[in-house]
Amino acid sequence: MNLLGTLRVLDRFIGISPSTGIGSYPEFNGFTHGFSLSSGAGDEFQEAVDAMWRAAASCSDGMVTQGTPSADPATSLGRLPDPACVNTAKAPHNWEGFFWTLGLMELKAGNTQRGMTALENAKRSSDYASWPFRAEFQTDLDDAPRLAKLLAAGDSAAEKRMLFGSARSCVACHQR
Repeated sequence: MNLLGTLRVLDRFIGISPSTGIGSYPEFNGFTHGFSLSSGAGDEFQEAVDAMWRAAASCSDGMVTQGTPSADPATSLGRLPDPACVNTAKAPHNWEGFFWTLGLMELKAGNTQRGMTALENAKRSSDYASWPFRAEFQTDLDDAPRLAKLLAAGDSAAEKRMLFGSARSCVACHQR
């Protein structure tokens, strides 16, 4: 059983549902739900993409959405002081890692332009210059149109660029 199946069993038998958790703290739970399902496919993967956008919308007071994906740290995300929405001492590259993840997810979904916009958002962080993953990230950004085609086709080498389950999984946000 996959993660989504497990979550549905929990909902059925004890009333714990992903949507309840996400709704109670969409800024953080939307990200963690989306991130953990980002290696999925089909409905599960679309649920992951939607959860990430809900997190972005919650953090930006509705300013950053799938329809308006461009984010500026000074005027959109980070409008709320929630630590899930900004870079913090515990997650010094939260902004960069969030948008790297979301950008790759949109590329995988076949939404090349929206994916590239999300990736570009990562570069808008005032901490971008000190991000240890700049070079790997820039490779993905530079290769985004080709990467989108490969991810959409299910290419196994391209799938390894996805952050969830990779060596970069947590440290993309948390490494100094």
